[in-house]
Amino acid sequence: MIFYSLYHQDPMMSSAFVLDGHHKIEAYTRLKMDIPAVFIAKDHNDYNSASEIMHGAHELLHDIEFEHLFQNNDDNLPHINFLNDEVLTNALDKMLKESERIDTSIIEVLIRHHKSGSSDERRWLNKRLEFLRENIHLSFFNFRKGLNVYIPQSVKDYKTNTWFLKTLRNTMELNTWINETVLR
Repeated sequence: MIFYSLYHQDPMMSSAFVLDGHHKIEAYTRLKMDIPAVFIAKDHNDYNSASEIMHGAHELLHDIEFEHLFQNNDDNLPHINFLNDEVLTNALDKMLKESERIDTSIIEVLIRHHKSGSSDERRWLNKRLEFLRENIHLSFFNFRKGLNVYIPQSVKDYKTNTWFLKTLRNTMELNTWINETVLR
C-alpha cells in the first residue's frame, strides 16, 4: 500500500510513502517481478477533502491498516468535521476503546474540540472521552498492560512543546491525563 502525494505545480515536491508491505516489496524486487500495489493519492491541485480520503481508505484498508493511517495522519485529521461524520467518528470510537495507544493526531483532535467553545463539540468530546475510559487496556487497578498516550512538555531550547510517550495503567491515571492534556 503506497500513499502518494502529488504536486502539479512542482512535480519534484511529489513523494510516495510505503504504508504497508515493505517486506513484500523487497521480495518482489529481489525476484525482479512487477510489484502489485494499491496507491492512495493526495492530489494537491485537485484536492479531495480529508474526509473523502479517509472514507476511501476506510473502505480499502484492513482495520489495523486503517488505524495506522488514522493515528498517524497529522495532515488530514485537523480538517475533518467529526461532528458531521458518523463513519469516521465511529472509527475513532473503536480506536479509543480498543487501541493500545492514542497518538498525537487523535489527542490534538480531542484538544481542538475542547478548545472550540461550542456546546455541540463539547458534547461530542465528552462522548469520545467516555469511550476512552472504556479502553480495554486499562483497569481500575494495574492488572492490564496499559494504554500508551503522549503528554506535551515544554522544551526550553526550542521554545515549543514536544510530545513524550507515557503509559497509563489504570483509569485514575487516565482521568489525570485527560485533565492535564486534553482539558487544560
